[in-house]
Amino acid sequence: TAYATNFRKHDLKATIIGVTGSAGKTTIKDLVVAVLGSQYNVHKTVENQNNEIGVPLTLLNTPDDADFVVVEMGMRGRGQIKHLTQIARPDWVIISSIGSTHLELLKTRRNIALAKAEVFDFPLSKGRSFNTILNTEMNYFDLIKKKATRHHFSVTTITEPDPYESNRQLVSELARQVGVTETNIKKSLADFCVSSAHRQQRINWGKTV
Repeated sequence: TAYATNFRKHDLKATIIGVTGSAGKTTIKDLVVAVLGSQYNVHKTVENQNNEIGVPLTLLNTPDDADFVVVEMGMRGRGQIKHLTQIARPDWVIISSIGSTHLELLKTRRNIALAKAEVFDFPLSKGRSFNTILNTEMNYFDLIKKKATRHHFSVTTITEPDPYESNRQLVSELARQVGVTETNIKKSLADFCVSSAHRQQRINWGKTV
């Protein structure tokens, strides 16, 4: 962890995109790679290796020619996202959703939102901009936005109630802001196929009418 933190602070030149949320973060990670990959070299978290081991490994395995690194960050309780974000220090943050995952440990959705909002809590480097894209339809949007602005993140918003479409819009807005053309955004979304296992797969059970 210490080696990865030092590597991120002093040697890693690529722009870091941090992705977290109760559901949809792996799909968003793959969408970011597909869309930004149409113009840039993009490195990403392998499958869902998004914990205190996977995040450092993702950073340390970054190729020298990478323009962006997409770092998925998961958690099981309070303090865990903060630990990961202190390592990754993302230039961009996307929070996919605030749901009921780990409700048995965190007791309330508000506590889950607070745990996810830890992603903004790290020392900002001078001379760099830090940004987040949030869906106004997300549970506890106001709380998340307040936490982001308190930590000096610039906030861009979309408004989309459908989770599937929200993922696409969040990534599209990110892509626009880092210079991906509308043509490449549309083509990448149209051609998108989930590369991580067990994501966006439909399973039929029993007889169909």
